[in-house]
Order: sequence, then C-alpha cells, then structure tokens
Amino acid sequence: MKKWRCTVCGYIHEGDTPPDICPICSVGPELFEEVKATVKKWRCTVCGFVTEGDEPPEVCPACGVGPELFELLEDNSDPLDPKIKQVVQTYLFNCSYGLYAVSAVEGDKINAMISNTFMQVTDTPIRTVVCMNKGGKTAQMIKNTKKFAVSILGQNNHDIVKHFGSQSGHVTDKFEGIDHFL
Repeated sequence: MKKWRCTVCGYIHEGDTPPDICPICSVGPELFEEVKATVKKWRCTVCGFVTEGDEPPEVCPACGVGPELFELLEDNSDPLDPKIKQVVQTYLFNCSYGLYAVSAVEGDKINAMISNTFMQVTDTPIRTVVCMNKGGKTAQMIKNTKKFAVSILGQNNHDIVKHFGSQSGHVTDKFEGIDHFL
C-alpha cells in the first residue's frame, strides 16, 4: 500500500492512488506526492557493520555484540565539503597495502598503534575501515571519541613500526619524548 502526502496541509492518505479530494483542505489529487518509505540504518560502533530495519539486530553478524552497541544513522548524505572530500579521496586513492600508524586523542592523552590494513569501503559518505586489536589502548580511545588519524608509513620507517608496534599504550606513554601537538 502506498502513502500520499498533501503538499498543502500535510495530510497522509494510504491507497494505491491519491484521493480525489483531500479530506482536510479539499485540494485535488494533483497536489499530493508519494511518500517514499524511509529505512532506518543502524551501525555497529564496534566493527562498523551497517544494517537496515526498525530496530538494530539482537546480535551483530560481524562481531557478535548486542543491540546496545548499535547507533542509528540519521542521514546517509555526504557531510563533507566538496573540496575537503576531494583531498580525502586523493589521500585514500594512495592507500594500498602497507603499514599505517593509527593514532587517537582522548582529552589530553594521545596514543598510536601500527596496522597493516586500512581501506576505503564507501564513497558517499566516505567510510574507511582499519584493523586493530580491540583490546588495545588506541582502539579504546577511538571507540570513546569516534575519531582517529591514519599516517601512511614508508619503506624506511622501521623505527616507527618498532616504537608504536611493540609497546602497550596501557603501560607506556608512546609519545613521551616525541615532538607532537594535539
């Protein structure tokens, strides 16, 4: 069954066609428009899995968490300014297989880790995924703030890989003695 909205008063009519006359404001069928069904989209805040439905799933099929860790995606439009989007897309185009330093800031704390997987998964809106240890300090900071940065490492960055990849952020301040800004 279709739904039709009166463009004058907002009345909603259910039927295969709009009514001959609006029962509220008496306009004809030419002033009705079909109401497209809106679909709710839910995103798992742990793994990024997106699903559609009135409610989030009882269990995320990708990572197994419950519905309390899903968030409702309000808008699927692209929030980025076109100039910024072009810069981001250029950066993502240059991402291939390699090593990446993934960093996060929470309050006055900063941490980073090394990942070998970072890729773009959608174009509009731009979405990326990065693989990491869910129990790591950086992953916890990203989960709390929903923000992170990715730096592409070059072939001569073995010292960075060793420094950020072999220590635990739970135990060590990985940025102690390293020039950085927040």
